[in-house]
Amino acid sequence: MVVLSPCSNHNKIEKDYEHAMELIEKYFKQKEVYIFDENIEMLLLYADICAEHNALKKAQSILKQEIKRKGYSDTKRKQLQIRLTAIRELSKEPKIV
Repeated sequence: MVVLSPCSNHNKIEKDYEHAMELIEKYFKQKEVYIFDENIEMLLLYADICAEHNALKKAQSILKQEIKRKGYSDTKRKQLQIRLTAIRELSKEPKIV
């Protein structure tokens, strides 16, 4: 039986997140991206990872870019717009009362 300490695995998990983010960014920076339903799932996951790692500007940038990309259905585009709106809300500075 192998027991992994959460601390020993933390660095590997962080590197996995970073690598996943890099791959997604590279994929969507291509000029021609095939339009698949899985793209939306990947973008939503990417936005979640960005939110967890304080990289909201990256998420906003890719979501805005993909909303403009031709080929997505109105429904899929709406999903991206909803997530972009949520990311924008998260990135707002808290108001000091």
